[in-house]
Amino acid sequence: MYDCDDIDILYVLQSHGWSTCILYIGDRIHLIDSISHAFGDPIGDLVLATISLLKGASQVEFVWWHEPGGTQWKIVRSNNEPHKIIITVIELSSNYGHSITQKTILFNFEIKVNHFSTLIYYQLKKIEILLKEKSFEKSRSGEFPYAEFHKLESLFLL
Repeated sequence: MYDCDDIDILYVLQSHGWSTCILYIGDRIHLIDSISHAFGDPIGDLVLATISLLKGASQVEFVWWHEPGGTQWKIVRSNNEPHKIIITVIELSSNYGHSITQKTILFNFEIKVNHFSTLIYYQLKKIEILLKEKSFEKSRSGEFPYAEFHKLESLFLL
């Protein structure tokens, strides 16, 4: 498991209901692509998980669905260092229309809650600002959870 501060996240809100998330962890780049907005609210799920962590939750999890399968995030607060969380990202394999057939751990890492929440907040703030541009917003309307994001923003700006 990676345990250092050399971690960054890039969330790309693509057009027509898709997203990509790139995680830089140490010297490795992990790509989570084909995140579907048709089967859930991946940004909203990320925001709500971040809010829960900032409020002291001991664990949260969510799934970013693909077509087919998905990526499950399991986030657990460290017992020894409660200012840190351990994030495990798991690939969920399935066939179209069928249940999950396999779970494979893709990677895991430890990060400070404040580091993680800062990365998430500023990635989503970037998207919120870009959505004010008509050409960017045109094929992405309805894909950003403004109400949930503003709840995160209110916690973050305290």
